Amino acid sequence: MMLNDDNKKSVKKMMAGRALYISLGVCLLAAGAVGFSAVKNMTSPKVTVPQITTEKTTYVNYERHVFTDPTTMPSQTPVEQTVPVTEPVTAAVFDSGNVPLEESTSQEEETVVFSTPLSLSIGRDYSRGVPVFSPTMKDYRTHNGVDFLGMAGDTVRPIARGEVLSVTHDPLWGYSVTVDHGGGVVSKISGLSDKDLPEAGAYVHENAVIGRVGEIPVEAEEAAHIHLEVRVNGKLTDPLELMGLDGAEGE
Repeated sequence: MMLNDDNKKSVKKMMAGRALYISLGVCLLAAGAVGFSAVKNMTSPKVTVPQITTEKTTYVNYERHVFTDPTTMPSQTPVEQTVPVTEPVTAAVFDSGNVPLEESTSQEEETVVFSTPLSLSIGRDYSRGVPVFSPTMKDYRTHNGVDFLGMAGDTVRPIARGEVLSVTHDPLWGYSVTVDHGGGVVSKISGLSDKDLPEAGAYVHENAVIGRVGEIPVEAEEAAHIHLEVRVNGKLTDPLELMGLDGAEGE
């Protein structure tokens, strides 16, 4: 179809108007896109999300206990460990009804046997508190023990086993050994030499050697002997009665 000049002018005018509206629309769209992008950047700042790693970081403290960094692993509830308890071997003895447990309620008293320290030959007897004449001192005085005759150097034994309380030396009685025999019985043997003496605190049995016959200056005029005194609970006692020899004869 052929257009005249007027129609052509009308078409051109109409197309120019549409081009103007199209240009305005494109501009508006562009402006809207720019505005939306700006608003988006203002309201939603860019956040960098760190990459989560599944590797576990471990540390070792001064006690060599290993623990895990809690920031690199999820929270877990600790698990209690049960340590098996082993019963002692002796527990079966107490639980068993086949093994009676006997408890001692009393102990039998040990019988102490007293014997002479040197021989059965007696020089001077126990005077029982009565003054008797002393050939050496030339006076009357009590004789608080029993003299057992012997030879110088003869071995002397305790009248019974016991603990040596003391070993002393006196210018009148020579060397003396005191023994505690238990039960309140204490003996003292004087007139010993300085040979084979025990030490204080030693425990001696009835056959032990606790000295040898020496000298007794206060009884020097008498034959060689030793002097034995016995106390029971601190009280002087006749040694022969303690030994069951109360019928023995002396000077």
